[in-house]
Amino acid sequence: MAIGRTFSVFNEFLASVGAFGDALVAADGELLGPNPQATYDMDMALKSLKKLTQYDIETVVCYHGGVYKNNANKRLAELANG
Repeated sequence: MAIGRTFSVFNEFLASVGAFGDALVAADGELLGPNPQATYDMDMALKSLKKLTQYDIETVVCYHGGVYKNNANKRLAELANG
């Protein structure tokens, strides 16, 4: 029984965290969009980002750029819409 409950809590935690690798950067409390110098197809990157706004993401983890927790869904939508 404990394993089932632990698994459920873990799934709920994972559902609220988005790991975006190099696609986004969190720096100085701000979430920044794809770096134009490192993004081959910006239009595709923004479309992909927009798809992620359908999820209830509370925390964004950027592999080379920190963590962002300040109303992440709203900021993702702002970035996706330019």
